[in-house]
Parts: sequence; structure tokens; C-alpha cells
Amino acid sequence: MSLQVLASDNPEILTPELIGLLRAACADGRPAVLLVPSFSQALDASRSLAAYPELSLGIACTTPAAWVRERWEVWGDGRALADQQIRLALSYHLAVQGAQEAQDGLSHTPGMALSLSRLAREALAWLPAHAVAGLSGREQEVVDLALRYGAVLHERGFAEPCEAMAALPRIFAARGVSMPEIVVAGFSDASFAVIGFLADLAVLCPVCVSVCEDGRPQTESARGLVASLIHAARARGIAVEELRAARSSSPAASDELALLGQALFRAGEAGVVRPVATGAVRLAHATGPFAEPELVVREVERLVEEGARSIVICAPNAGDAWDGLSARLAARGLFVQGTDERPACLAGACRAFLSLASGVCDLAEADRQWESGDGHGLPPMSWWPPRPIVDFLLSSISGVSEEAAWNLDKRLRGNRALSPREVLMLLQREGTTSHACAQAVRLIIEGRIGSAAHLLARNLIETGADPASDDVRALELIAQLQASVARLGMTAAGAKGRAIPELVELLAFMCGEIPLGRSLCIGTGEEPVTVRICSRAEAARLAPASSDALVFTHLTSAEWPLKQRDDALANLLAKLGLAVPADPLARARHRFARSLAAARHSVILEMSLHDRDARSTYPAVVLAELLASYADDAVPPVIVGTEDQPAAKLSASGAPLLQTAVLELPGEDCIQDRSMLVLPHSGSGEPRGLLLSATQIETYLDCPLKWYAQNRIRVDGIDADFTNMQKGSFAHVVLERTHGELLYRAAVAQGLLAEGEPIDNLEAACIAGARISASNLDEAARILDAVFDEHLALQREKALRKESHSLVPHTASEQYQVELLRRDLHATLAFEQERFAGFEPRYFELRFGCGEGMRTARYAGAGFVGTIDRIDVNGRGEALVIDYKHKSALSIVSDYNVFPKKGPGEGFALDGFVLPRHIQTLAYAQIIRRIYPKLNVVGALYLSTQGAVPDKHALAGLATEETLVRVMGEDAAREWGNAMCPPRGTDFHGLLDATEELVAAAVERLASARIEADPRDAESCRFCPVLRCDRRLG
Repeated sequence: MSLQVLASDNPEILTPELIGLLRAACADGRPAVLLVPSFSQALDASRSLAAYPELSLGIACTTPAAWVRERWEVWGDGRALADQQIRLALSYHLAVQGAQEAQDGLSHTPGMALSLSRLAREALAWLPAHAVAGLSGREQEVVDLALRYGAVLHERGFAEPCEAMAALPRIFAARGVSMPEIVVAGFSDASFAVIGFLADLAVLCPVCVSVCEDGRPQTESARGLVASLIHAARARGIAVEELRAARSSSPAASDELALLGQALFRAGEAGVVRPVATGAVRLAHATGPFAEPELVVREVERLVEEGARSIVICAPNAGDAWDGLSARLAARGLFVQGTDERPACLAGACRAFLSLASGVCDLAEADRQWESGDGHGLPPMSWWPPRPIVDFLLSSISGVSEEAAWNLDKRLRGNRALSPREVLMLLQREGTTSHACAQAVRLIIEGRIGSAAHLLARNLIETGADPASDDVRALELIAQLQASVARLGMTAAGAKGRAIPELVELLAFMCGEIPLGRSLCIGTGEEPVTVRICSRAEAARLAPASSDALVFTHLTSAEWPLKQRDDALANLLAKLGLAVPADPLARARHRFARSLAAARHSVILEMSLHDRDARSTYPAVVLAELLASYADDAVPPVIVGTEDQPAAKLSASGAPLLQTAVLELPGEDCIQDRSMLVLPHSGSGEPRGLLLSATQIETYLDCPLKWYAQNRIRVDGIDADFTNMQKGSFAHVVLERTHGELLYRAAVAQGLLAEGEPIDNLEAACIAGARISASNLDEAARILDAVFDEHLALQREKALRKESHSLVPHTASEQYQVELLRRDLHATLAFEQERFAGFEPRYFELRFGCGEGMRTARYAGAGFVGTIDRIDVNGRGEALVIDYKHKSALSIVSDYNVFPKKGPGEGFALDGFVLPRHIQTLAYAQIIRRIYPKLNVVGALYLSTQGAVPDKHALAGLATEETLVRVMGEDAAREWGNAMCPPRGTDFHGLLDATEELVAAAVERLASARIEADPRDAESCRFCPVLRCDRRLG
């Protein structure tokens, strides 16, 4: 037999010569098969053949892969041909297995699995079974792994399509199969397997290969294909006949486009007629990437005005182009169609389901390790908060309402003591989630991942979703993937340990490589203009002069790079002699020229002048060569996209998202907003006044708008944290119970209390041993350790809500911080032993507010809520109000004293008193004067509880001069007296009264809805959530 190569300058698949050849075959009664590169081209060829009555029957139009699959089903050895799903699954499995078995060999990465998959697809049939000289150790390991892949594949009853291509010609010859005439058309390149298959067929039957090759640069890749075919045929001893068809007439295109097609890429050749710009080809320059979609749409509108009715938009990625352009084009009344071949993992339903599956696997694994811990004495908590689970619950496939999903998210994030088993049980509770979610979780736990995906898909359809929607198709694809995995004997149903997580990882890998495949359209099809969005590869397969206009986008050198394939697998195939030479420039020229040939009247060439980093861009090589093809001073005109409507660049349809508006911050006249601040008391119908805490007052004094954002809008997070807030709450309880136990023991020892009697019954003012001293410091330290351990053990039980401020360590680092807190509290006790002379702790965690059974308190004209950490008293009825702050000594003395270290200055008077940043203990002291009128409050202090040694702790606040000496000692009182004592001519109680008067004025402003932005200083703005405030300082 023979191989006939028919070269022509006609880019169409069915050239007149090919039609004649097919006519002759049909006239002789010989069946013929027309092989083309893609199914779309096969369909177009079938339609074209239908115009010839004598050719409408007896000629099969298909692709080489499809024809091989059909022949294999009839003449093969009974094994099924592996598809992409089977190939990816087995490649990934063997890559993981090989990495586990190797001591110092191949590592398991997705890239390794992909390389193995590609090697098997392209060359499994020709891989040598023996060691190959010239291969490195790693390369030989890859070849051995591919051979192992083949052995396992055969055991499972599969074969690779390349193996079928190598075997079928031998089977045909051995069985005497009658062969049709093989006609091949439309190819500019082909794989090693296809080239060998065609050469093998040429031994058995006539094979005619028609290529578009006329010596122009854009047909250079076709010349390479012809050379490879001729070499393969002659190696098999087949005669090769090379024919050249007569020159054909150019398709009906504008003069400029026709001349451009002949002169393209031939700038240096003599005798070439150069095109002159007439407006058929235009350049469109966007000023930046965000301006490109609107510029392209405006150019399409201009083409429509010029009479174009079929327009093709060619982009590097058809899916991304669809996202950016389709809605804008449809908003202009155009019918838009296209395809999307992006991986399935980019579909929202696929991401959501894989999040659920991986999250459930993480929870199940953590549950298995719960008792044994993470090696540091802590249960494994790396899964908390379970973000993947919540991502699924918020998706459209979960069957859970958005409100229920957010509430569950808040519930999970607010509890640091959650166990994985509790979360799994919550997810399986239909009342908490949904029937579909609960069932899916149970199936995932059992290892039936595909069944879970199918269940969710069925639930979507039952609730009204379109069976052809992306969500349903993505879930059904996952079910298909597990079915393919099961065909290979890899299943996780009923399995334990790592089997289920590994299956989920495998499915996630496969979803990242297998396209969902979508045919897209917007419109009814009755619109007068059709716009097709396609990739460069698709555009290169369009029939010549098949559309009125072509818009080529993203023509920068960065968006169309010319890179020689130089990866490890390409080098390995070259060493094995199984690679087909490829020239990236020749391929780019071929695609560009074939795409341009599809336009009859107009071509728009678009590029951005700047990239996303605002750096200048350069035209792609093919665009630069096109411009060089024009006659001097006759290049196409340039259209520059303007930025006159920046808002339109950001919307899908091109219309502005919102009318431009300026948000003005609240001013002084905000009385109409009173209802937002003073709310009616629920149930009583009677309005109640403001109910404030010291922290709220301090925030309002810092900045009214900051108070509004933090306390009325409440933009705080929902996660239960592990910060100084939780450490401080824990320290408060430990110190309260330590001092309380010390007081109780001292009272019992002196017979002032009976065993078990509460300390609230104490009446004596002074009790020996009730305060920290050198004599009882060791005892106090032992009490603290016992209380610390007991309270720490209870943290997980009470950590049900974020508001509990439980201290629950999750990591070794956090566990270390807990021990540092223990050290700090021991140092706090040691700090106290030399201070507070004559005073002893008597009242602990004194609460007041509006709750049932609580003391009521008013301050500065408002209801007041709060907790006083500790009140120390002495035998003279004097009292110290003490508030713990888990902060460093430096922070305490710099931020919490009433006056600067040098004092308020000479001539100080109460009418010139400026409120300090922190008024908490001052307010508490004034309230104690009212609640306990018999007590003479002489100090309002802050005690730092953070510091490794006693010297790292400090006191701050306000106290009488005499009290300060007794509390801090003479030296410290001398150093800090100016900052902590009332100035001469004033007294302690006078300052408390002055503070309340100033606070009352602020409360009155707050009650009048004065929430303007008025920061005290730059520190006030530091943690303010109103980031775009025009009054922000610093």
C-alpha cells in the first residue's frame, strides 16, 4: 500500500482534490473514513458532504481517537480503553504508592502524577522494558513506574488508547480485516502515536493525508508534520507519493485581509505585495486590564453598526473571557455563545462538596486521635474552627438556609472546647442542618463519597434545580469519578484509617484536571447578531471566511509567550525517541493566521498597554509581525480605550453598579437618631435610660463615632479567641478565689467563721493572715496553683459561648502561654506582699447592674453595669478599689494614671480638670461611696498582673497621699505621687465628683444622639473599626 501526501494552499478541510478522491472511492464501492482533529470539525465536514448526494452516505467523519475506540470494541482483546478519569486515578494512586515505598526516590506531588499520566497516554505502548542508556536514575524510575502502571492497568482489564493504536494494525493484518480508504485532513501537528498509527495503516490500505502547506511561515508546523509522516512511512518500507494541488482562489474576504493573509510573517521577503490599511484591521489599546472588557464590547458595538452579524471573540481562556464579556454583550442585545473547559474544581458546587468531604475526614481523623492527643498533652484542634464545613453549609447545595448556616458558624466558632465528635453529630442532626446534609455526612463517614455527591445532586433537582445546571453536573461528575476509581478496585466503603481521606484527596486531584465542559449561551437565538467567544485553539479550527468579524484579545507578549516545552517529561520523551519536534513560534503563527482567515470583513486586535502592576506591556510576537507585514506608513489605525466611565469597568453588564455618593459622617445635629440609642424596655412598654459600662464611657470619651461603631453596630468578630482578654478573665477568677480562700482560712483560724460558712458573713475589719505577706506567701502560692489547675480543668466545660471568655489552649504554644500566665500570677502575689500595708482584701467581684438580684447603680445620670474586681479595707474603714489589668507595668503606668508623671502642673483647679483616658476605677470608687456609705474610699487603683517577676508589676490610678505611702512605700510614692495623688488644694473625693460631672456631660451628649467623629488623639483612632473616617488621626 502507500501513503499519499496532498499539499495545498487551501486551509479548508474538504478541498476540491479531497472531494474528488472521496468521489472516486465511492464510485469504486470502497468505504472511506475521513479523520479530522476535532468532533466539531467532523460535524462541519459531515454537513459539507451532505451537499454532495453521492458523498452523503458511505463516508464516516470522525477523529482518530474515536475511530480507534470503535475499531477496538470490535477487534480488540476485550479490555476497555482507559479514559482520562481512569488514567488520572491510577497515576495518582501509583505515584502515592511509589513515594511511600521509596526511601530516597520519587516524591509524590500532583505534578508527578500528571507526568506519569501524560507519559502513559502518549508512549506506554513503546516504553522499553529494559534499562535505557542515557537516562538518569530518576528518569529510569519514572519509566519503571509507567511500566508498573501498564501492568496494573492490564490487570484491571484496561488498555491505553496508544496501545490500541499500536496493536490494531497488527490485528487487522492477522485477521484479514477489509480496510477502508483512510483520508486525513485538517491536521497541522499530531502526536507520536497518531503519526505511527497512520504509517502502520498505510501498510494495509491507501492513506491520503491532506495538509495546508504552501511554503508560507504560518504553514511551517504542517511541513513538520509531513516530514514526520514521511519518515515514519519510509521506516516501514512504504512508498510515499507527494502531490501538490493547484493554487486555489482565496475565500471571499476584504482586499486588506486577503493581502494580509499572503504577506503575514513575510516582512523580509522580496516581491511580496504589502497590504495598506483601509480600516478592515484595527488596533485597540486598553489603558489597563480592567478597561479591556468595556473596550472590547464597544468595539463589538462598532462592528455591529458597520453591519457585522457574526462576530468571533478569540481569547487565551474562553471561560475567563465569558465571565468578563458575556453579560456586557447580552446587555447590548446580542446573542452570545461559547464554551467553558475550565476544571471542575472551579465550579462552586464542586468546591463546596470537596470542602465538606475534606472537613468531615479531618473531623473523623481528629476524633480517632482525641484521646491520645497531639503529643503535647492536648487534644488535636487544628481543625477548629471548621471553616470547610461552614463553606459547604453556606453553599447552594447544602439545603441549609443562609441564616441557619451563619448561626451554626457562630456557634462553632464561639466554642473553643468543641470536640470533633460533637461537630460530626451536629452535622448529622437534620434539625440543625438539613436532611440532605445529614445524609451526605453519614455517607462520607462510611466512605461512600460518590453516593453522597449523587444524593446532593438529586436533592437539588427535587428542590427545583435544572438537571443541566453546573451544580448538578459537578456533583454527578464527582459520583462518576468515584465510579471510575471503583472500577480500578480502589474503594473506601467501610474502610478505616487513611483510606477515606486518601480517596477524597484523589477525587480533588481529578476534579482539578478534568473539565466540567459547558456549552454556554445568553439570549433566545432570535437576536440579529451572534457573538461567539472561543479559545485560540478553537478559533484556529474555524472555517475560512466563516464570520463577519474577529476580535483577537490579550495580544501582549506576557499573555502569549513563546516558550519551548522544556519540562522533565518532554526531555524524557526526547531521550526515548518518542517525542515529536515542536516549535512554539510555528504553532503560534499557525493559530494566529488560521484565526485571522476566519474573518470576512473586519479584524480587531486588542491589547492592554499596562499590566496589573501598572508596568508597560509589549505586543506579542505574532502581533509585531503582523504590523511589520504592512507597507511603510500604512499600518492599521489605533483605538485607545478611555477611562471616562471607571464604574462601568467593574460591573458585569457595563452599567455603573451604583450612583456615585459621598458618605457624610454624623454631625452634631443628630437628635433624630435618638431611637437608635435609647431603646424601649422589652415587655414593659416604658422607655428606659441609657445603661452603660465604664468601658463604654471610656470609648465614647475617646470618640463618639467609635463608641457607636463598637457598641451599636457591634462589628466585633465571632471567634472565641486566645488573647489577653481570655487570660485576663482567667486571672480575675484565679486571684479572686486565691484571696478569698486565704481570707476564709484566716477567719476560720481565728474563730470568726465556722467551717463552710461564707466570707460574706465577716464583720471584723482586720484579720491576721488575710492579706499577702512574707509569712503566708508560700501558702498563697499553693492555693493559687490549686485554684489555677481546678479552674483550667473547667474551661472546656464552660466554653460553650464566646462571651464566656474561656481559656482553652489548642496548641503547644498556647499551652506554654498558660504556664506563663501561672508564672505571672505567682509574681503578682509576690508583688503584693510588700504593698497594701494595713489593707486586706474583703470584697471580690462585686457586681452591679440591672439583672435580677443584682445591686443597682447609677453614675453620671445613667444606669451603670460593671464588676469591681476587688475592694481592700483597713481597720479605719478606709477602702481601696482595685481593678486587675493583664497588661505590662509599662503600659499601666503610662496609660492608667490620672495625671502625667510630672503632675498636672502649677495652678491646677478642679474647673480645669481634664478627664484621663481611663476612668473605670474612678467611677467604681464613686459608686462604692453610694453603695457602702460607711466605707471611706481613699484609692482607685489598677494592678498589673502581667510580668515574670515582682519588679515587672506596677500600680496606677488615684489615691490620697497618705494612702499611697502605705500602699506603695515611701520611695515609690515619692516617684509617682505627682501622677497618682490629688494636687494641692484638692482632695480625693473632690476629684471623684469632678470626674462624674464631666462624664455626666458626655452622657448627656450621648443621650442626645451626638455620635460625631471627634477623636481625643491618635491613640483613639488606633483600633477604631471606622477605617474611612475623615477625622482619623495618626
